[in-house]
Amino acid sequence: MEAVDSLLDEADTLMEVLIPYQRGDLVSTIHQELPILEESFEAEGTKLKVRAKGKLREILKPFAIS
Repeated sequence: MEAVDSLLDEADTLMEVLIPYQRGDLVSTIHQELPILEESFEAEGTKLKVRAKGKLREILKPFAIS
């Protein structure tokens, strides 16, 4: 089980997220840590399409839009 969990943590997941502007810290972390495929600025916040993995994938789940 640990080997499977480790592989899943390393696997990239394509995610589309909408990060509220109040969470600029998270957007900055995303820019430093993840490949960004698309980025746009919406009325509600920054919309990003990223390849997420590990802990950042879990942190981004509440912001997922697709």
